[in-house]
Amino acid sequence: MYALLIASNSDERAVLSLALQRAGVAVTTATDLERAMNSWQERPADLVLAAAGGDSTENVRRIRTETEVLMVMVVEGGSEELQYQLLENGADLVVCRPFSTRLLIAQLRALLRRAGSVPLSSLFTLNMANLTLDPAARTVQVVGRPPRRLAPSALRRGHD
Repeated sequence: MYALLIASNSDERAVLSLALQRAGVAVTTATDLERAMNSWQERPADLVLAAAGGDSTENVRRIRTETEVLMVMVVEGGSEELQYQLLENGADLVVCRPFSTRLLIAQLRALLRRAGSVPLSSLFTLNMANLTLDPAARTVQVVGRPPRRLAPSALRRGHD
Protein backbone atom coordinates (compact mmCIF):
# COMPACT_ATOMS: atom_id res chain seq x y z
CA MET A 1 0.00 0.00 0.00
CA TYR A 2 1.02 3.56 -0.61
CA ALA A 3 0.36 6.69 1.49
CA LEU A 4 0.54 10.36 0.69
CA LEU A 5 1.64 12.43 3.70
CA ILE A 6 0.91 16.16 3.57
CA ALA A 7 2.61 18.09 6.37
CA SER A 8 4.13 21.55 6.38
CA ASN A 9 6.26 21.11 9.53
CA SER A 10 9.41 19.09 8.76
CA ASP A 11 9.70 17.56 12.26
CA GLU A 12 6.07 16.44 12.29
CA ARG A 13 6.44 15.17 8.70
CA ALA A 14 9.38 12.98 9.82
CA VAL A 15 7.43 11.54 12.78
CA LEU A 16 4.29 10.91 10.72
CA SER A 17 6.31 9.36 7.89
CA LEU A 18 7.89 6.93 10.35
CA ALA A 19 4.47 6.11 11.83
CA LEU A 20 3.08 5.33 8.36
CA GLN A 21 6.09 3.16 7.55
CA ARG A 22 5.68 1.27 10.83
CA ALA A 23 2.01 0.77 9.93
CA GLY A 24 3.21 -1.00 6.79
CA VAL A 25 2.84 1.50 3.95
CA ALA A 26 5.26 3.18 1.56
CA VAL A 27 5.21 6.96 1.96
CA THR A 28 5.55 9.97 -0.32
CA THR A 29 5.51 13.40 1.29
CA ALA A 30 4.31 16.84 0.27
CA THR A 31 4.56 20.13 2.13
CA ASP A 32 1.21 21.57 1.06
CA LEU A 33 -2.19 20.38 -0.06
CA GLU A 34 -2.29 22.12 -3.44
CA ARG A 35 0.99 20.60 -4.63
CA ALA A 36 -0.11 17.18 -3.41
CA MET A 37 -3.47 17.36 -5.17
CA ASN A 38 -1.92 18.70 -8.39
CA SER A 39 0.28 15.60 -8.60
CA TRP A 40 -2.53 13.21 -7.58
CA GLN A 41 -3.15 11.87 -11.10
CA GLU A 42 0.50 10.99 -11.54
CA ARG A 43 0.65 9.00 -8.31
CA PRO A 44 -2.64 8.28 -6.54
CA ALA A 45 -2.37 6.85 -3.02
CA ASP A 46 -4.33 4.33 -0.96
CA LEU A 47 -4.28 6.58 2.10
CA VAL A 48 -3.88 10.32 2.65
CA LEU A 49 -2.61 11.64 5.98
CA ALA A 50 -2.87 15.43 6.15
CA ALA A 51 -1.30 17.60 8.83
CA ALA A 52 -1.18 20.68 6.65
CA GLY A 53 -2.10 24.14 7.88
CA GLY A 54 -5.16 26.08 6.89
CA ASP A 55 -8.84 25.26 7.23
CA SER A 56 -8.97 21.54 8.05
CA THR A 57 -12.59 21.16 6.98
CA GLU A 58 -11.84 22.79 3.62
CA ASN A 59 -8.78 20.53 3.26
CA VAL A 60 -11.01 17.46 3.73
CA ARG A 61 -13.45 18.76 1.11
CA ARG A 62 -10.59 19.45 -1.31
CA ILE A 63 -9.14 15.97 -0.89
CA ARG A 64 -12.58 14.41 -1.33
CA THR A 65 -13.01 16.16 -4.70
CA GLU A 66 -10.10 14.01 -5.93
CA THR A 67 -10.45 10.71 -4.10
CA GLU A 68 -12.36 8.41 -1.76
CA VAL A 69 -9.26 6.73 -0.28
CA LEU A 70 -8.69 6.48 3.45
CA MET A 71 -8.10 9.93 4.96
CA VAL A 72 -6.50 10.76 8.30
CA MET A 73 -6.43 14.36 9.53
CA VAL A 74 -4.05 15.64 12.21
CA VAL A 75 -5.34 18.80 13.88
CA GLU A 76 -4.36 21.17 16.66
CA GLY A 77 -6.50 20.90 19.79
CA GLY A 78 -9.47 19.32 18.13
CA SER A 79 -12.69 20.46 19.70
CA GLU A 80 -15.59 18.04 19.44
CA GLU A 81 -17.23 20.30 16.84
CA LEU A 82 -14.11 20.33 14.63
CA GLN A 83 -13.72 16.56 14.86
CA TYR A 84 -17.41 16.12 14.04
CA GLN A 85 -17.16 18.41 10.99
CA LEU A 86 -14.06 16.63 9.69
CA LEU A 87 -15.66 13.21 10.04
CA GLU A 88 -18.93 14.41 8.47
CA ASN A 89 -17.03 15.87 5.52
CA GLY A 90 -15.16 12.66 4.78
CA ALA A 91 -12.24 12.10 7.14
CA ASP A 92 -11.91 8.50 8.36
CA LEU A 93 -9.82 9.33 11.42
CA VAL A 94 -9.08 12.58 13.24
CA VAL A 95 -5.92 12.70 15.36
CA CYS A 96 -5.49 15.61 17.78
CA ARG A 97 -2.12 17.11 18.70
CA PRO A 98 -0.39 16.22 20.89
CA PHE A 99 -0.70 12.55 19.90
CA SER A 100 0.92 9.28 20.86
CA THR A 101 2.94 7.90 17.95
CA ARG A 102 2.47 4.37 19.28
CA LEU A 103 -1.30 4.79 19.37
CA LEU A 104 -1.30 6.44 15.92
CA ILE A 105 0.53 3.44 14.44
CA ALA A 106 -2.07 1.09 15.96
CA GLN A 107 -4.92 3.26 14.65
CA LEU A 108 -3.41 3.32 11.17
CA ARG A 109 -2.96 -0.46 11.17
CA ALA A 110 -6.57 -0.94 12.28
CA LEU A 111 -7.84 1.46 9.62
CA LEU A 112 -5.83 -0.29 6.90
CA ARG A 113 -7.00 -3.71 8.12
CA ARG A 114 -10.64 -2.62 7.99
CA ALA A 115 -10.34 -0.97 4.57
CA GLY A 116 -11.14 -4.41 3.20
CA SER A 117 -10.74 -3.55 -0.47
CA VAL A 118 -8.11 -3.81 -3.13
CA PRO A 119 -6.22 -0.54 -3.54
CA LEU A 120 -7.19 1.05 -6.86
CA SER A 121 -3.53 1.74 -7.54
CA SER A 122 -2.88 -2.02 -7.73
CA LEU A 123 -5.56 -2.72 -10.37
CA PHE A 124 -4.67 -3.16 -14.01
CA THR A 125 -5.73 -0.80 -16.78
CA LEU A 126 -8.62 -2.24 -18.81
CA ASN A 127 -8.61 -1.82 -22.59
CA MET A 128 -11.71 -2.87 -24.54
CA ALA A 129 -12.42 -1.89 -28.14
CA ASN A 130 -12.19 1.94 -28.13
CA LEU A 131 -12.35 2.38 -24.36
CA THR A 132 -9.60 2.51 -21.71
CA LEU A 133 -10.39 2.48 -17.98
CA ASP A 134 -7.49 3.29 -15.64
CA PRO A 135 -8.49 2.66 -11.99
CA ALA A 136 -5.19 3.98 -10.59
CA ALA A 137 -5.53 7.33 -12.39
CA ARG A 138 -9.32 7.20 -12.05
CA THR A 139 -9.79 8.03 -15.73
CA VAL A 140 -11.72 6.76 -18.71
CA GLN A 141 -10.67 7.44 -22.29
CA VAL A 142 -12.32 6.87 -25.65
CA VAL A 143 -9.86 6.52 -28.54
CA GLY A 144 -9.17 9.87 -30.15
CA ARG A 145 -10.31 11.88 -27.14
CA PRO A 146 -8.46 13.08 -24.04
CA PRO A 147 -8.87 11.09 -20.80
CA ARG A 148 -11.72 12.16 -18.50
CA ARG A 149 -11.51 12.01 -14.70
CA LEU A 150 -14.02 9.87 -12.89
CA ALA A 151 -15.63 11.65 -9.96
CA PRO A 152 -15.48 9.83 -6.60
CA SER A 153 -19.26 9.47 -6.73
CA ALA A 154 -18.95 7.64 -10.08
CA LEU A 155 -16.61 5.14 -8.44
CA ARG A 156 -19.06 4.56 -5.59
CA ARG A 157 -22.00 3.83 -7.92
CA GLY A 158 -20.41 0.55 -8.89
CA HIS A 159 -20.81 -0.66 -5.31
CA ASP A 160 -24.49 0.26 -4.87
